[in-house]
Amino acid sequence: MKIVHKLSLGFLLIILLIWTLGYFGIERSKEALQKSIGEGSAILAVEVLDKIDRNIYSRIEEIQVYSKDLDLQ
Repeated sequence: MKIVHKLSLGFLLIILLIWTLGYFGIERSKEALQKSIGEGSAILAVEVLDKIDRNIYSRIEEIQVYSKDLDLQ
């Protein structure tokens, strides 16, 4: 086997190894990013719903206070 063929095969194997490692690295990073975004979105949704809930209860309390005011009735 000629030296050119050996060098070409060696470079091809190195390129294939680098590509394989890069592919799996990107896939794992993508999965971790999706998980992180999903968890962050869930936490944000809970916080927003909690603020909405507090706002609704605050308005209900205000209405109850005004409904006890005889002048407004």
